[in-house]
Amino acid sequence: MLDVPTSYILMALKVLLSGLMFGGVSTMIYAFAGGLLSLTGMVLLKEIPGIHPVAVSMAGGLLHNAGQVLMAMLILHTPRQMLGYLGILMLVGLACGALTGIAASAVMRHLRAVGWHAPKSASSGLVPVALAVLLIAIGLFTAWRNVSSVSGATVTISTEPLESQNITITDGNKPPF
Repeated sequence: MLDVPTSYILMALKVLLSGLMFGGVSTMIYAFAGGLLSLTGMVLLKEIPGIHPVAVSMAGGLLHNAGQVLMAMLILHTPRQMLGYLGILMLVGLACGALTGIAASAVMRHLRAVGWHAPKSASSGLVPVALAVLLIAIGLFTAWRNVSSVSGATVTISTEPLESQNITITDGNKPPF
């Protein structure tokens, strides 16, 4: 329904605003990775004749989760651990993509039934594409700056039983002192 540049601008604005208002700036890196991969994949898939919007949306759900996991693998340097999450995230991405695709199909069917036509695109040309790229670049730079300013931390993952690791587990109902 929307043209491609407008879609990228809306995605960039959604990531920027939701990252600043709710998730914190560092979460924007993951949201941009997922959003860019998802939207680009859906734009390309939409060009294939005969592909149903639900299938496009399901692919978008898969690609969104894949983009976030790939970004986490790059940032956290833990590819093997992150791949463990990929299976469940793919199932969730398929399910959410299917629900979104069903809802979008119903809305598009209704809009066609009432005779609604998309307005002429105001985002043709280079300016909207440049705006989308600028918004994405600002968001990624801001998120990268905040993530890189945090001092490095080391995370150790152990497969030893808790008893041999000198970790004290306290009852959640009692204070630890």
